[in-house]
This record gives sequence, C-alpha cells and structure tokens, in this order.
Amino acid sequence: MRAGLPTLLLLSLLAGCGKGESVPPPSLGAASALRPHIVLKSGIEYDPGTAYVARTAPGGTPYVITALHLFCVDGHVESQIPGGQLEMRVSFINLSPFGGREIVATGRGSKVSSGYVRSNNKDLAGDVAAFEVDPATLKADVLILAAEDARVGETVWLLGDQENAKPQSQKLWTARVTEVSAQRTMVQTEATLSFDAFSGAPVVNGKGEVVGHLIAASASGLVAMTGVSGIRQRLSEAGIK
Repeated sequence: MRAGLPTLLLLSLLAGCGKGESVPPPSLGAASALRPHIVLKSGIEYDPGTAYVARTAPGGTPYVITALHLFCVDGHVESQIPGGQLEMRVSFINLSPFGGREIVATGRGSKVSSGYVRSNNKDLAGDVAAFEVDPATLKADVLILAAEDARVGETVWLLGDQENAKPQSQKLWTARVTEVSAQRTMVQTEATLSFDAFSGAPVVNGKGEVVGHLIAASASGLVAMTGVSGIRQRLSEAGIK
C-alpha cells in the first residue's frame, strides 16, 4: 500500500464526504480482520498488510483473502504475477487476531494464482489473492462477500488497526463511498489514519458483508479498494463459486 499518490490527493479535494446521519456499525467478531504471517517456499517469512476469511455465500467454503500485491517481488502495487507463480512462491499463510499470537486460520494452495495489479489506482479489480483454509485451524470469524458493490453515498466500515497502535486491537472506522466502478471503489474515512499495513483490510457494509478490501490510501483518508465485484470475478475465474 502506498499513500500520498497524486491521483488520490486530487480526488480527495473533489470527492467531499458530507456528514449525514450517524449509522450504527455492524456487529462483528473480534477475529474478522487479521494479521497475516506469510512463509514462502524459499524459507523467507514476512508480515505484510491485513487479511480476512470469507465465503461467497452462507454455508460456502471459506477462503483466506487478501491483496495480491502483497506477494509481488518488490512489494509495490504495480507488478505482473504470471500464472502459477503465486502457487510456487507461497508455502502457507498463518492469520492471527490483532494483538494476539494465536493462529486462527492457515491458508495453503493459492486459488488465485495470476493477475496484474496497477499502481495508478484506476484498475484494481485484479488485486485479489485467495487461499484454501485448513479446516483444522479455522477459529477466525468468517465474513460473507456482499452480492454487489456498495453504492455511492453508502456508509461502510474499514476493519483493522494502525501498525503503530499499542496495544493492537481490531477496530472499525466509518467511511463514505464516493465512487464505484467495475475497476475500483473509493471511500473517504471520517478519521485521519496511518494506513501502513492496511493493504488487504476488509471493508464491510451495515450487514457486516465485505464490499471490498483496501489497496491504497492518501493522507487525507481517501481509500482506493478492490470492490467486491472484482473480488468475486477473480474467485470465479479460479473456480470458486
């Protein structure tokens, strides 16, 4: 996730989020947004971004989902992931709650194994990685993907915590949707946050359903994310219904 991009700063001046009536946040489990620990087959280990476990529908198979660019060679948003490369690179992903060490889900066997993610934040539909969950490890709160993208003006919530917050705990930050397209969704947060390690963090609607996950943000709190239509498209291409 890279902050302070000129496109986002310009949009922050144009998007203006009006303050409407206060909307109560959804009721979510404390292990809905999670910290990933990635172990590569090369033996390299690192702790990037944020992840979550979700189903495409109630009763469906759960998958670990996060941003694809967390697996790019240089760690930046713009990279090409050739077919099969993600599968060859990743051994497993362990997920833990914010502020805790317990492993509440392990992801193996990448399902979304190729894609192109772009740093201009105009086309983010492909910035999705998904992994099969080891059922024996699953203690996380499993989210449901929304059936469709959020609407402009809708109140949504960003899940996670700032990297420098102590102690760490899952929090919800209120935001307002300012733009929706097949390529991306833009939201404006009410609070000013440090967005380090927020890549892949889920954004949910009033029902607690995932409407997208964060890719990049500006210092003003304007967030660019992969909308749920993009997430569903990538999962469908991988055979996940």
